[in-house]
Amino acid sequence: MGGSYVGIVFFDEEKNIIGKSIKYKAYPERDESGNIYSMKFIGTSDDRPNRELNDAIDSYLWLSSDLFIYSRTEEAIFAYDLNTGKVQRLIEGKDEFVLQGYEDGILKYDYKEVPIVQY
Repeated sequence: MGGSYVGIVFFDEEKNIIGKSIKYKAYPERDESGNIYSMKFIGTSDDRPNRELNDAIDSYLWLSSDLFIYSRTEEAIFAYDLNTGKVQRLIEGKDEFVLQGYEDGILKYDYKEVPIVQY
């Protein structure tokens, strides 16, 4: 239920924390320089609302199928909850905020690690 077999190991797609969402397809909109200025999220089923995030995005990753994490250089790292459509600022400062991964509750960026509690 909510997962699929990959070889002999059971992989729970619902908890796939980096890479993609199984509930949404994401489509970045880019300017002439290739910078992302907006991201469209199309629900993969009728019970998922389509959403649009109108914000500059320098790097991003999925924490879960409903929680999209993105950054803006020298500003902050944000969480976008696709269930509610709300954005929350997680970390702010003058770092580059290049997102590198997420594992076991730890967000990695700029060769730093910070605990992130999923809400």
